[in-house]
Amino acid sequence: MRYITIFLVLLVAIVAADEGIFKAAEYTKMFTTWVAKFKRAFKASAFASKLAAFTKNVDRITRANAQSKVTGFTCGINKFADLTPTEVKKLLRLRKPKNKPSLLEGEAESAADGPAGASKPKVGTPETDAAFTAFKPINWLSKLTPVKDQGQCGSCWSFAATATVEAAISLKYGVAPPVLSEQILIDCIDAAYGCDGGWATDAFAFMKTTAKGAVETSSYGRYQEEQGECRKASVDKPKYSLASWQESGGSDKVLYSYLTKGAVGVAIDADTIVFYKGGIVRAGNNCTQEINHAVTVVGANTDAAGVKHWIVRNSWGADWGEQGYFRMQATGGNLCGIHETAQLPIVA
Repeated sequence: MRYITIFLVLLVAIVAADEGIFKAAEYTKMFTTWVAKFKRAFKASAFASKLAAFTKNVDRITRANAQSKVTGFTCGINKFADLTPTEVKKLLRLRKPKNKPSLLEGEAESAADGPAGASKPKVGTPETDAAFTAFKPINWLSKLTPVKDQGQCGSCWSFAATATVEAAISLKYGVAPPVLSEQILIDCIDAAYGCDGGWATDAFAFMKTTAKGAVETSSYGRYQEEQGECRKASVDKPKYSLASWQESGGSDKVLYSYLTKGAVGVAIDADTIVFYKGGIVRAGNNCTQEINHAVTVVGANTDAAGVKHWIVRNSWGADWGEQGYFRMQATGGNLCGIHETAQLPIVA
């Protein structure tokens, strides 16, 4: 009876499928293959709606790949292929702190006009201009923990924060990067919104003042993909502490200057890279400057064609993109909103 029900649902789904690039039966075949590959299980009642979302995403991916010579990157039918636009929005939940001004080129947050612990960086100096012009390769991947996965919790901000601090600790002390806890940030920061978003500098402030250091996962407990009760009183005294941080409204020159010191937290509009498979996201991409996702710039390079680009760590697992990373062109412009903020922690 179960198999008959599934068969009937498939028939209904095929008939109900909107006309697209492929025939309805082809979408269904692709979907059942995808379900098996990613080990997904759906209730029979949800199968048709998930197939419908998958169908629209396959069309989107196909059209995006047809423009890859312009956008610079290809897309693939990845683990997000069954998500509806509403479900994608839940994944992209970056939120600025309340009353936080926009940081534009030449502006910087200081201890006087920002949260305690922030230090004012030098921006737009001849030194930063010269460094960007030279654009020597930078690669901090050896100072990072393995790529993590935020799951269906909108906690990108916490992963960007821990990645930058993990790298900063490794760089300063010459040790393997510690695996820091995102969960304590999600559970315990009142200024943030848990799985509904937050901002990396809120995490820096928490590490500096409330937690008195960077709490490791081994002390607080594993990541849960949801906000829980704050248990900061029960953790061991952190081994590493945060002295301050720098945050500046950006330009590629400022971002490169920060990157010479360590991994840098940034924010982007990630709508167009949900299905990213590989390549360099270029100016031809139709992303906006409305930021919705926190990521970490961990390197800079120039490809064989002379395209300057950033190496960026995401928090969607190593099975996404280029083993959890993507590349984005250093255009000189505010591509996908990347100039909105640059965040660099400084460990004690």
